Amino acid sequence: MAEMERIASLVRDYMHAEADAGYPLLRRIPSTHATACFDYLESISPTEREEFLDAHARVTALGFVLTPATQQEILQLVESNPGIVKYRNAKQQGPFAMGLRYQSIRMAKAMLNDAQSVAMMRQTRSTLGYLPRDDAPVPLVNDPDVTKLHPAKAPQLKKLVKPLLQGFLGAKEEKMPGGTMKYDGVLDQTSVTVRIDYAGRDVQMIYSVSIPDTERKVVVVGTTYERFFGISGTGWDYITEENAAASIGLLPELLRRLVVLRNEVARLL
Repeated sequence: MAEMERIASLVRDYMHAEADAGYPLLRRIPSTHATACFDYLESISPTEREEFLDAHARVTALGFVLTPATQQEILQLVESNPGIVKYRNAKQQGPFAMGLRYQSIRMAKAMLNDAQSVAMMRQTRSTLGYLPRDDAPVPLVNDPDVTKLHPAKAPQLKKLVKPLLQGFLGAKEEKMPGGTMKYDGVLDQTSVTVRIDYAGRDVQMIYSVSIPDTERKVVVVGTTYERFFGISGTGWDYITEENAAASIGLLPELLRRLVVLRNEVARLL
């Protein structure tokens, strides 16, 4: 138990440092889930933000050391923690669930180009007691007008991702069943596997990180750094032709921070 509490304290301090800095890296993630998360955090009180962060820090810490007991605590936190429950409800209904701002760039463009969808959107909005946000998340993108944005396509992303991960991780690219690309490499003397999928309908790119542990002490399987902070969802869905290079350029630092935190946890075990 004392060991688990040391890990929880480490993760909490690490995540509070990110929050105190204003999340400069995470705010640049091209995801509607990231946009909704930070819009939500700005809408609640400092005390509520603290509760939100502490709850996710606890879930993250428990997730590094999975046992039947920690799994049960994670389930309890996800189902009953006020900070987590309030955030989940806010994303499912109300201002943070409506508006083009919180639709993937592909979906937003498709809706605006379909007369029936536009009519249905107007009908739905006539019943609301608030005005949904339609402004695109500047400075993540270069224009708040969604109609002026151009979603990045898979070929552009592939040309950016492959050389970046091969160089950063010293990895070889391997094509997996279903079209997923896998990169096995090393970062800070730590073996890392990154999987990239470009086949999502609305999502442009899904990536996940796994770090094998021969001693089976620290669990990192199919996760991302941003997920630790409550930015869930299936991937990046707001990559434009204009911000694609900058967006993909976030991957090295996201991977590095995940590896650093994981290795600090490992040193406590």
